[in-house]
Amino acid sequence: MASEKSRVVIVISRVVIVISCVVIVISRVVTVISRVVIVISRVVIVISRVVIVISRVVTVISRVVIVISRVVIVISRVITVISRVVIVISRVITVKSRVVTVGACVVTAKKHRSLPGDGFRIRSSYTRDLNFTGVGRI
Repeated sequence: MASEKSRVVIVISRVVIVISCVVIVISRVVTVISRVVIVISRVVIVISRVVIVISRVVTVISRVVIVISRVVIVISRVITVISRVVIVISRVITVKSRVVTVGACVVTAKKHRSLPGDGFRIRSSYTRDLNFTGVGRI
């Protein structure tokens, strides 16, 4: 009877040893998993910091682009104003050249009228016409 009891005790002690070994292995696995989770959390923290820096850089770049677009708009408006001034100046020059042409026509007409018996007659419509470039017709 005593030998059976000792065998039962030995079996129970072996089961307890196996269970304790299993518990040790499980605790080591849990330790490894916790270390991996710590590393992953540190990587996530670094990634979040990088994302924050990238978002700040993108914000700065977008502000710079907005400023550049406003400068381009101002420059285009200035160019528009300058082109309008150039158009007005060219129209003024065109009108002045037409007036000079008409003046030359009038002077030419007066010269031809002052000559006796030359047969030239300048119609008044020629002097009123701004596109007139000739000196008259016979």
